[in-house]
Amino acid sequence: MKSIVLVVLALAVLAQADRDLSKFTPKHITVRPKRPAPIPRIVGGQEANRHQFPHQCALFIDGGSFCGCSVIDSKTILTAAHCVDGARSVEVVCGAHNIRQEESTQQVRKSSDLKVHEGWDSWQIINDVALIHLSEPLELNDQVQPIDLYGGSDTLDGQQATVSGWGRPSDSSSGISDVLRHVSNDIISNKVCESYYGSLPESVVCLNGQGGRGSCNGDSGGPLIHDNLDGGKKEVGVVSFGSAFGCAIGYPSAYSRVSHFLSWINQNRKA
Repeated sequence: MKSIVLVVLALAVLAQADRDLSKFTPKHITVRPKRPAPIPRIVGGQEANRHQFPHQCALFIDGGSFCGCSVIDSKTILTAAHCVDGARSVEVVCGAHNIRQEESTQQVRKSSDLKVHEGWDSWQIINDVALIHLSEPLELNDQVQPIDLYGGSDTLDGQQATVSGWGRPSDSSSGISDVLRHVSNDIISNKVCESYYGSLPESVVCLNGQGGRGSCNGDSGGPLIHDNLDGGKKEVGVVSFGSAFGCAIGYPSAYSRVSHFLSWINQNRKA
């Protein structure tokens, strides 16, 4: 892979917002692809229905950065290593739709400790997964639910998956989305993805960026979901990196492959 650029974009201050996000930077790792950039297009996707993704949570890191994450049990949150690497403490907000407001369905929890994968390498962008252990369990209900993790051997190439988050809704946006959004596209083979980014490990899964649809700054650490695996919804990826040319230009977005890390996740869950 080519040189890595961490995108740092200050969030705009929103007047009359209940939750002030002006000090939080939406995290995302970008890689300069091998291919030239096509004509930019607006990021696809749409606003989620309220609590359509009850596993989705927001992550506020050290009072300065913003990421996505997902509930995997009442005490454990799954996210990307690059979101919490070096962090002292994080705050997790679950059950939210409009993240700038303090809704009655929201549950806010502090971390008791953070577990970054021992093999995380920020230069090569490998083993980009981490767990957050909560100081107090979440109350599981219709608005806050754990997501099952996919542990199968299928590469899932050609199958549709959905990524959700509060990340920037377009490359021209100055900050994250107020409301939770989602977008679907097809999973592509690593061979196809390598034609953009160079050599990739098996622990990465890529989502087609066709139509300018994919993840962006602030979505890092969030879930990539397949709607029907083994009879139900499963998390198959964790948002890891995208193109340095922009989120909406049609390049693939890359995710840590959950099945590759399932043993590590289960070994390090909150007891």
